[in-house]
Amino acid sequence: MIYETFPDYFTDGQFRIPGDFNENYNILNYENQIPDIVDEAAWGTLVWEYLQNEDGTIHFGTETRGYPDPFAAPFDLDMKKYGTVRVDNRATCPAAGLFMHLARVIQPYNLQKAAELTERGYRAFNACGENMAVPEQLYYHIQRYLLTENEADHAEVRKLYTSAGSLKDNLFDVPGNALNTPGYSLNDNRFDNPAYIMSYILNKKVPTDDTIVDFFKSALMVAADANITELRKHAFPIGNDPAVGGWGHNVRQPQFAAAPLLYWQLSKEQTYFDAASELMDYKLGLNPMGISYVTGIGFHQVLNIHDRERAYTKSLGWGSKPGITVFGPGVTGRSRNAGIVPVLNELSKERQYINDMAIISFNEFTIFETMHYDALYTILAGGGKWNGKNPYETVRKK
Repeated sequence: MIYETFPDYFTDGQFRIPGDFNENYNILNYENQIPDIVDEAAWGTLVWEYLQNEDGTIHFGTETRGYPDPFAAPFDLDMKKYGTVRVDNRATCPAAGLFMHLARVIQPYNLQKAAELTERGYRAFNACGENMAVPEQLYYHIQRYLLTENEADHAEVRKLYTSAGSLKDNLFDVPGNALNTPGYSLNDNRFDNPAYIMSYILNKKVPTDDTIVDFFKSALMVAADANITELRKHAFPIGNDPAVGGWGHNVRQPQFAAAPLLYWQLSKEQTYFDAASELMDYKLGLNPMGISYVTGIGFHQVLNIHDRERAYTKSLGWGSKPGITVFGPGVTGRSRNAGIVPVLNELSKERQYINDMAIISFNEFTIFETMHYDALYTILAGGGKWNGKNPYETVRKK
């Protein structure tokens, strides 16, 4: 979605990430004529490819029991036995649209991969059948129509498009349920992901329905305005009620900035860009703690994240891996209050934070809760590029 909305901001070699791999996942190159953000999307989608069965169903993930010994073992030295989680429509049904979406984006660069992803999308869709929720149906049919120009898919889009009108109502957390994180509502009736509609709004290659385009634009504007209204309720640009929500809800600013920044690209109204910029400054230091909740950024930053590979890099004297947003403040259920003055629960929610690796509710992290839409920082940077420096180099020289 972010690449499609802001294609001029992304290039090949921009982030110095691997481009292609051999069959043993040795890196072959860092530039492969594909924008780095598309390579990253293909890498992120690979897990659903690996977890898809022949019948199209997809397992919900992988898991193991406990931690490796030592805890600081990096993933390539983790000898614990992992297994797949059960087949789940929360994976299969969204993946149907995702496969079609990536197939369309990657098609100009790799026709063979696009064909493979298209076939996976068909299988996932057929496996879901009547179990597919309306938002996922809309997403699938939009992507398939834009990819194949199949009028039957366009007819389905015309039946389903008004479901996007609830985007505004689903922007914020449902307390106590991590799976209701904005943008992470999987195969239920909560429409909370603008990626499901942006492709149709932006499309210029196949015929679209002006009524639907206008409806989607209006839904996005209303959602963006709701984000800005919430932003203005607080002294700091928190973006949501800091006292209500699950782990990581106080550092989810890119999720709250997504609709304003997307709508800025459509309208060019500075108000939306400014709001997004304010929101995304929060977790970089514009907060009551004055701390950057992102590793490797800022003079005052988190140093003790709960992560095995961070423990490994620390053991080598390298410090934390850069670019990780911890869960941050606000949920103190597993905090250790002994010796802490004042007691955490007596502080305001945005100050309830201790940089202690053992406090998981503060210092662990997930993609869907704390790093969703971080690519929007590239837009605020005007298409920023990696500076070519090894983030560990200074530490190594010492």
